[in-house]
Amino acid sequence: MIALVAWWGLISGAVFTVVVLASWWFTPDMWLGDVTEGEQSALVTPASAAWFVGIVISFAGGGFVAAWIAAADHDAGFVAAALVAYAVMGIVNLVDLVVVDIAVFLWMRPSWMTLPNIEMPTDLGMHIRASLNGLLLAVPLAAVAGIVALAA
Repeated sequence: MIALVAWWGLISGAVFTVVVLASWWFTPDMWLGDVTEGEQSALVTPASAAWFVGIVISFAGGGFVAAWIAAADHDAGFVAAALVAYAVMGIVNLVDLVVVDIAVFLWMRPSWMTLPNIEMPTDLGMHIRASLNGLLLAVPLAAVAGIVALAA
C-alpha cells in the first residue's frame, strides 16, 4: 500500500503542479487574495471558477482513486481507505509546497507569476501556513474518499 500511496501521490502532485501553474498563466487575478494575504479580493470570473474547480479536483482526485484501489484490491476498510487518500493528498501538498511555492514562486519568480502594481510576497511562512491549511482541507476530503471508496 505504500507503493500505491507514493505512486498516486507523485502522479497527482505532478498534475496538481501543472494545473496550478497553468492557472497562474491563464488567470493570474484569481490568486490576488493569496498574494496580498487577504488585503485584496480575488477577481471571480467564470474562467477563474473553472480553474479553481480544476485545482480542487487535481488536489483530491488522486486520493479518491488511491482510496478506491485500496478498498477494491486490498480489502481496505473505511479507515485504511481514508488514510490512503489523506496520505496521497499530503504528498500532493508537499509537492506543491516544494515545487510551486518554494522553487517557482519564491526562488525562480517568473515574470508571468507577478501581478501588476502588487508587491509579491517573499515570506516562506505564508506558504507554510497555506500548506498546513491544505492538510486541514484534506481531512474531510479523505473521509469522503473513504466513504466513496467503500460504496463503489
